[in-house]
Amino acid sequence: MGEAAPGKPQTKLGKATVAAGKGLAGLAAGATGWELGYNMIGPVINEGIDAAISAGAGKDTSLGAYIYDLTHKKAIEAQNPNKPQPPQTLQVTTNLHVDGKLLATVVNDHNARDAKRH
Repeated sequence: MGEAAPGKPQTKLGKATVAAGKGLAGLAAGATGWELGYNMIGPVINEGIDAAISAGAGKDTSLGAYIYDLTHKKAIEAQNPNKPQPPQTLQVTTNLHVDGKLLATVVNDHNARDAKRH
């Protein structure tokens, strides 16, 4: 029988170990890529999206807050205490009494007395 070539497994267990090693290496590479994408590239893209949304909305906001604002306008308007209120008209009535009579009555009486004198 011939000898196995150097670096080649001789048994089924050896072949399975090499296959498991390759699979584990693939998983490690995938996990590393995921971490790189999630923790390094993701925040950069997120900042760019938030900056574009903020520029378009005219205020400092994020994509999630912008979507919430678009889908909940009525609730936001109802809760906003800084919303300008329509002007309210107030009717004020003032009655000034002099010697127990309304001022208009007192003025009319005074004018009538002055008219009688002249």
